[in-house]
Amino acid sequence: MANYVRNRVTFYGKKEQLEKLLQFLGSNGNPQLDFNVIVPEPKEITDSNGLAPDEDVAFGEYLATGKTTMMTDDIMRKLGGKYLEKPILGIARTVMLDACKKVISEEEKKCFITWYNNKVKYGYADWYNWRQDKWGTKANYGGDFLGDIVIVEAEGHTNFQYTFDTAWDSPVPIFKALSEKFPDIKIEVNYADENMGYDCGTYEVRKGIMVSDTVFEDGTWEAISHSLMVWNQEYLEDYIVEDEGGFCHIDYERAENEGGL
Repeated sequence: MANYVRNRVTFYGKKEQLEKLLQFLGSNGNPQLDFNVIVPEPKEITDSNGLAPDEDVAFGEYLATGKTTMMTDDIMRKLGGKYLEKPILGIARTVMLDACKKVISEEEKKCFITWYNNKVKYGYADWYNWRQDKWGTKANYGGDFLGDIVIVEAEGHTNFQYTFDTAWDSPVPIFKALSEKFPDIKIEVNYADENMGYDCGTYEVRKGIMVSDTVFEDGTWEAISHSLMVWNQEYLEDYIVEDEGGFCHIDYERAENEGGL
């Protein structure tokens, strides 16, 4: 099961620019951060099965074209060990591949060919690797924003903020792509893993480029304090303690005993 990373995102810009951004993300006052709107995932990628092993992608090439350009010696060994009781050594590749063909199902063959075709067309065989590169996380958020969206007018600028969760990582490529579409808007992201004090930081994106990026050292007071801010649990800052090894953590037992939870 994936750890969730909370992203607290603030957009800065002129009011009319922010209104256009919200209109792009949704309508009728209910914008959604659908990654597919920002960086569309090809249908063939969406429909692909699971995580594609290199040997099965290479096998897909042979099934689809009869060619073995993707077949390295290491991949041949993996295929032999995977589909044959005993790898056939010292024979032509096609003989061994034809032996493998006889033991896999038609459904598996279709899957391998799909993976190969996706690799050729998009550079990625499966949805997992495509999303990790294009979205920065394995799953589309695609839900309502958490909390009300209100454009706030401050000195010299306007902004709005929202918070949402993603699996394992903050979706950096999504904000870069969104920033390219709205180059006059500054995007500031504060993120933190649900494991307080680990995998957390802040970055800023303008015109599709990350102009600043701060990653807090795991287990430090700064990291835990930042995580509590992102998860809206600043009331636990008084319960941050440092152990003998120099790592900080939250004393949840004391917080509960003293009514801090």
